[in-house]
Amino acid sequence: MLRDEGEAYVRKLDAAGANVVATRCNGMIHDVGLLNVLSGLPATRAARHQASEALKPPLK
Repeated sequence: MLRDEGEAYVRKLDAAGANVVATRCNGMIHDVGLLNVLSGLPATRAARHQASEALKPPLK
């Protein structure tokens, strides 16, 4: 799924009443967090932290 499709999916989920958040990480490549050489970058760590914080409440 690429950016435009992902954002369209978020809009549909939102319209259906789902609790969703979309974040666009400008300047990052697809799957940046999965590439070891880029995993330590501040922007990568920030994106991973944001995702993990968003997942905490529904996983409790």
